[in-house]
Amino acid sequence: LALGYRSRAAFKLVQLDQKLRFLRAGGRALELGAAPGSWTQVLVERKLETFALDELPMEPVPGASFVQGSLIDAAATAQLLLLLGDEPVDLVLSDISPARSGHRSLDSARLTSLLLQVLYLARRTLRPGGSVLMKALQGEDHQQLLRALRSFSSVSAHKPAASRKESAELYLYADRFDPARFDAAAPALLHLG
Repeated sequence: LALGYRSRAAFKLVQLDQKLRFLRAGGRALELGAAPGSWTQVLVERKLETFALDELPMEPVPGASFVQGSLIDAAATAQLLLLLGDEPVDLVLSDISPARSGHRSLDSARLTSLLLQVLYLARRTLRPGGSVLMKALQGEDHQQLLRALRSFSSVSAHKPAASRKESAELYLYADRFDPARFDAAAPALLHLG
């Protein structure tokens, strides 16, 4: 693949960062659903201290720490939290996509469940002011996700040019995490951008 990336997904992350400017050198990033490692490569290339998790095996990316295990496996997340230590992360990323069943509503429910797990882990690891970037599906009811995202000051949706036109994927970017807002009554607003 061009530029030595393991998959074309790297170009999606690069394009999203060109627009949103969230990859900051010296920051700490937690990547969930990391295999095959192309986003991990970009994060390390941009000089972020990178911690990655995936249930699939992944060839090592020099400069990144990797835990093989599921997001919903307590032992794997405990190992990941141990690696992170007491210092919070600046950015949580998820390009997770569950195995497709062929039933759109079931696939959407599975993805939403995983994204809620991503947000649960983000709330445990993000510093105040931190950000989350995660893959979702267009045309689905995102109300449950939006309620979970209300601890962020801003939420927007983006489809990078590197995504296939026919793909229903989009990326939700939630910025300026505020743990005190988690119980706020007002729902977050989703802005398409």
